[in-house]
Amino acid sequence: MRERTVYGAVFEAEKYWREPNASLLPTLKDRQSERIVSAMDELMFVFCEPDDVLLTRQPFHPILREYLDSIEIRFRGASLELNPDAVPADERHLFAWLAANETVPRLVTSLGGVTRLVPYALLPDCDQAAARYGLELQAPEQEVVARVNSKVYAMELRNRLELPNPAVVARSADELEEAGTAMLEAGPVLIKDPLGVSGKGNLLVESLDRLSRIAQLLKTQEQNKGSATHFIVEPLLEKETDFSIQLEIMQDGTYECLSVNRVVNNGFAYAETVTADARLLEEIRSKGYYDTVSRIASQLHGDRYFGYVSLDSMLLRGGALFPIVEINARMSMSLIKHRLDLYLQKLGTQGNLTFLNTEMPAGGFAAWLAWLEASGLLFDNRTLEGIMPISANTLEANAEEKAPKGRQYIVAVARTAQDRARLVQQLRTLLIERGCRLF
Repeated sequence: MRERTVYGAVFEAEKYWREPNASLLPTLKDRQSERIVSAMDELMFVFCEPDDVLLTRQPFHPILREYLDSIEIRFRGASLELNPDAVPADERHLFAWLAANETVPRLVTSLGGVTRLVPYALLPDCDQAAARYGLELQAPEQEVVARVNSKVYAMELRNRLELPNPAVVARSADELEEAGTAMLEAGPVLIKDPLGVSGKGNLLVESLDRLSRIAQLLKTQEQNKGSATHFIVEPLLEKETDFSIQLEIMQDGTYECLSVNRVVNNGFAYAETVTADARLLEEIRSKGYYDTVSRIASQLHGDRYFGYVSLDSMLLRGGALFPIVEINARMSMSLIKHRLDLYLQKLGTQGNLTFLNTEMPAGGFAAWLAWLEASGLLFDNRTLEGIMPISANTLEANAEEKAPKGRQYIVAVARTAQDRARLVQQLRTLLIERGCRLF
């Protein structure tokens, strides 16, 4: 009998795995973006069966819930109803709040009959939160999860498996400048935070002057704050295709390959997930990719990890395979895409997962959905083509701002790649015509 499960998510898990005294690369704080990311927990509905519970910081948007019900996607909901500014996600994440506060009677009621907690990523306090509500949590040790998610671990694994590895680890500002200087003679260089996520913590360096400024910033942190510098320095590879494979590693060491997706990035940040076509699948098979994946899974299990893994890989210009770009030992956007694929496969169609950064319309998500419906772009499970919205709170996350920025996650559903691309372009045109700026 299947265990009834409560799902919850913190999408920028990596920052909770960081050492508190770690040096930081230069970045701009964006409060509106932070609110959007904290509202992404609603995307976890894709994992829920009808009797499962989705736990979110804010109540699941009722209009999105009504739409999903109309296309026969159903689940139970429970919310902490946290004020995003009173309890910012960057100060206390979902599970930390559950663990640190008194048991909430309405959550006990909402979680009635549920026996298992499955988080998007294992964070500090997940185990205490599960214990407080009497939920089973099958997960590796926290320090194991933090270790295998580090880009340093990914680099070490390349060496262990004798895979291509042009990167070095810099453990001081001086080491970073020395390594970067040597690599710049051949071309641009990437500096990577070991626990950066979705493009954050990746800096492209194309000149000695920029490298020197970054090194000086890190040296100041070392001298004034006692910060520990720990970064990956590697040449910018000439990639042809980004792709990822989703695995589930069992506690006994066996594993299942769930899906392979082509990943479209905007710079170094995630933009879209597309199901890998037959040509890509055959190319990576012929280059021994799946044998390498098996070895990686074995190493992860040997290092005491089990659970979901999204392995980021590349094909380089000229056809060379670069198997380990990053290891995400957690759920991922590509795993969310896989779950949506399972739903769409039953209907005999396909979808691309993407998002639009857009100004929030005056009527919020309700207006946005009405525009789609009026234009004939809205997906339903009779026509089997259209735009399927899969978030709403992300669009309204900054409703109190004078110029509210939002993000709308969607699935473009159609049988051909050309039709899916056409739908996204039609949506962009519709929003512009309605006076919504796209960012």
